[in-house]
Amino acid sequence: MKENRKLPANIFEMILGLEYYTKGIIGFKKQQSEFLPLGSGVTVKIKLEGRIAAEITGTFTRSDSTTKINGKNELIDWYKKNFKQGDKVRVKIESPIYYILSKPEMNS
Repeated sequence: MKENRKLPANIFEMILGLEYYTKGIIGFKKQQSEFLPLGSGVTVKIKLEGRIAAEITGTFTRSDSTTKINGKNELIDWYKKNFKQGDKVRVKIESPIYYILSKPEMNS
């Protein structure tokens, strides 16, 4: 049976729904808001882990109802090479402008 460990507050797992998977988006919940940029339109760095780690640039946006990063085509490509729609992605918030994405079993 798989052990259910609680992740640190700056790490969470996100399900790749249709919009996230096809548009290259990282979405956040209210629990992560203290770790995120205060403004909107902020340029962020995203480290993509896998066989070959790569770094891409994305844009953080905040509105009344959503907080998200748009990683554009580079993130869409990485999602499609490493996941299927409906899979989980681990998101680690290193700082308000630096994020690490990986498969859940890779590391914390």
